[in-house]
Amino acid sequence: MALQLKTSHALYPDIVELVGLDNGVLASAKSPRTFSPMTGATYPASAGTYGRAARSNPAGGSGIGAFPFSPYIALPNSPMTLFVVVNTISTAAGTPPYAVVSSVQEHSPTVGLSAAGKARVFGQYNTGALVGVEGLAVVTGGAHSFAVVNTETSHALFVDGSLNATGGALVGVREARYECIGGLPGQNAVAVDFVWAVWFRRVLSAAEIAGLHASLGGNNVFGLVEAAGGIPTVTGVTVSPSSVTVAGSASQQFSAIVAGTNSPSQAVTWSASAGSISSTGVFTAPAAGASIQTVTITATSVANGAFAGTATVTVPASGGQIPTVTSVTVSPATASVSGGITRQFLATVSGTNSPSQAVVWATSAGTISTSGLLMAPAATGAAQTLTVTATSTFDGTKSGTAIVTVPAVSVAGQLLTDAMINNTGQVLSNISVRWSWYPGGRIGALAGITPLEGVAITDALGQILVTGLPAGAGLLLVAQWITDPTDDNVYYKAGVIA
Repeated sequence: MALQLKTSHALYPDIVELVGLDNGVLASAKSPRTFSPMTGATYPASAGTYGRAARSNPAGGSGIGAFPFSPYIALPNSPMTLFVVVNTISTAAGTPPYAVVSSVQEHSPTVGLSAAGKARVFGQYNTGALVGVEGLAVVTGGAHSFAVVNTETSHALFVDGSLNATGGALVGVREARYECIGGLPGQNAVAVDFVWAVWFRRVLSAAEIAGLHASLGGNNVFGLVEAAGGIPTVTGVTVSPSSVTVAGSASQQFSAIVAGTNSPSQAVTWSASAGSISSTGVFTAPAAGASIQTVTITATSVANGAFAGTATVTVPASGGQIPTVTSVTVSPATASVSGGITRQFLATVSGTNSPSQAVVWATSAGTISTSGLLMAPAATGAAQTLTVTATSTFDGTKSGTAIVTVPAVSVAGQLLTDAMINNTGQVLSNISVRWSWYPGGRIGALAGITPLEGVAITDALGQILVTGLPAGAGLLLVAQWITDPTDDNVYYKAGVIA
């Protein structure tokens, strides 16, 4: 799961899942998923209009040539939006309607091709009355984006950011599930070079869909993700340790990290301004002389020689004493810091021969300055624990930590559920659920109360955060709809809303 969503994007809160190409293979952005190419399914080495693609080829040997994945993607089929991007799509092989994204679950709105080669909306795993509207023009042989939006009473089709057609009710209200890029075995196979698919938990506006299309670019550039998902690029090289003292003729191991997009190669070429260094980064200092010597170590990216990182080595004069670091201590070792409040941390570097007190600060959440001033993250309805780390710049293998607690706060209008676990002990993470809030309600006394209702996706811990609730006590009921009410997973939580 290497794709990184752009959390600052206005549509980020509405994304259920995004699937695309990362370093030349399919990957998901929200939850880990395994993609299993069938015979005939390939990853072409060359890039198309929108970058690298996953090629579904029914004529390639299996008659399907698709990319099934697990676990499946689930969300309410009303309201929802599915946005799909392809480099090419063809009716040359497969079975109409040709599905770009597929499911074996009925009532899953998707998009593909009609036999005439035009974009087509249909209810996956159903034909006849559940076939939706058709696009205006033939779309085979070129790069396109398609979007299908669906509600209980209507659906619509967009091609390349423009509305093509609208229709009435397509499928009944229930959970939609998606589990294959390309057609599934025995149905709806298609020849397609797939690039992106995004599922949203609401109906996007025409302007929002047009904006998504406009944000597409070559090399798998897409406005919803932080970086391109196709060909690797290099943006910098970092060498560690960045500064170190090495005795004359002694050795020191260096390492390098190549930064960039799409997992660039970590291979580097090492060089030293004095002494010698091996191809694996082992440096041997020159012999000690009458005065202190300064040596520069350089690691140059093999993928892009325009990027290199350096480190500085100090070789003491003959007879000089070399400092060593034995430990780093951070104070205070533990602290409670309210959300959005600052707290100063200090570091003490211990060792022999007066080692440098310089450290690099880092924090697992919030931000921290180069001088150790922590800005705690915003408080939420649950307590947060974060780690502050100080690492010696003289010896990067030595560091110290402090544990910081950010207390929970009562957030107006919100209720965080406990983890939802089914009767087999499975935590129900990243699933679609429906909820009902009964203001002032209690078990056995719900008659006459009009509930507030909505849909949500559980987080990795099996929880949902319900917002927009009125102040006061009440009862929350949460259900995972399965097939019918007899096998739904149902949970409840009483609470008081601030």
